Amino acid sequence: MKSIEFHASISENGSIVLPPEIRDQMLLKPDQIVKITVEMQEEPDQPVKSYSFEKVRKLLKGVGGEMSSEIVTSRKDRI
Repeated sequence: MKSIEFHASISENGSIVLPPEIRDQMLLKPDQIVKITVEMQEEPDQPVKSYSFEKVRKLLKGVGGEMSSEIVTSRKDRI
């Protein structure tokens, strides 16, 4: 089986255009059945923001309950 790989974008109506040079290189005829595999490029990973415990403490200050503040206090005491 012959195969070729190329990059394309999807048009507004959802179609993918096969470039003429690919069609010619593969000797494809009109109405010929072909197998299409679609892979989506992965977005690059965004860097994870790090927060200081002081910043987390300020963010959790308005959260009700004692559990969140106890965890932050306990962690800060160990550092």
